[in-house]
Amino acid sequence: MFRILIIRHGETSWNKEKIFRGRVDVSLSDVGRQQAKLLARRLSGQRIRSIYTSPLKRAYDTALAIQEGQSGAADLPPIIQDDLLIDINYGAWEKKGHLQVQQEFPDLYQQWLEAPHTVHIPDGESLSSIRQRVETFLDQLIIQYEQYDQRDTAATIALVSHRVIIKILLCAILGLDNSHFWQIKQDTAGLSVVECQGSRFVLSSLNDTCHLAEVSEQMSKDDF
Repeated sequence: MFRILIIRHGETSWNKEKIFRGRVDVSLSDVGRQQAKLLARRLSGQRIRSIYTSPLKRAYDTALAIQEGQSGAADLPPIIQDDLLIDINYGAWEKKGHLQVQQEFPDLYQQWLEAPHTVHIPDGESLSSIRQRVETFLDQLIIQYEQYDQRDTAATIALVSHRVIIKILLCAILGLDNSHFWQIKQDTAGLSVVECQGSRFVLSSLNDTCHLAEVSEQMSKDDF
C-alpha cells in the first residue's frame, strides 16, 4: 500500500481575477506563497518519499515549499517534474478572463459549464485527453510503488498539480466519468489523500484546507 497526497498549487493573481491560465507560466501570488508555507508546515510531520509536480512555476514552487518543510528528515524527498501533470491546454481561451471567453465563445462556454466532458477547446485540449494522461500517471505509480506494504512509512508521495488535472484524476480514482467534473472541488493549496491498495484506490480525504485558516479571508472562493 502507498498513499498519495494530492495537492493543488497555491493561488495566483489569475485565480483571483478569473483568468484562464492553462500552460501560461503564472507565478504564485503573495497569498499563494503563504498558502504553500502553511501547507508545508501541515505536512512537515509526514515522511514524504517523493514529490511529483507539474513543471509550471506555480506548481513547482508549491512543491519546493513542501520539500523545504521536510528539512527534519534524513534525506529531502526529490522533486520530480512530470509533463503528465501539467495544466490543461486552454488554447484560444488562455490569458483571457472568463467574461471575455463568455463573450467570444458564448455557446461553447455554456457547454463548458453544463457538459464539460463534451468540449474540445479551440487549439486546446479536451477532458478525455487529460483523462488519458492522468491514468497513465496512475499506472506508472502502481508499477513503481506496489512493492511497499502497510508497514512502510516511506510509501507516501506528494503530487502537485492543477485544478482541472486534479478533478479528472479524482474522477478516475473514483471510477466516475468526466461528466462529474463540476461535482469535485479542489481549492488552491487544498489537500486530498488517496490510499492505493493493490490496484484499488481509496479516497480518504477530499480538499482539506484546515491548514489555510490564517489566509482563508484573502483566498478566492470561486472554483476557478
